[in-house]
Amino acid sequence: MSAADPSLPSRLDGDDWSVINRQEAEDLRARNMALSPVERLELGQQLSQQAVSLLVASVRTGHAPRRALWS
Repeated sequence: MSAADPSLPSRLDGDDWSVINRQEAEDLRARNMALSPVERLELGQQLSQQAVSLLVASVRTGHAPRRALWS
């Protein structure tokens, strides 16, 4: 088990989580805006491949219908 992040309080209420989520969203947006067009394309392709892999795995384990692969 890993140690808890000392910068975070041990218990967070809804307002704390909203601040953390907002900061993470701003960080993600800044990182994405800093990508070059080629890097954006590569990242998009990786994400698409992950999505297809997840769908295939879901079909194989019976959590999604086989027809999901053809839609």
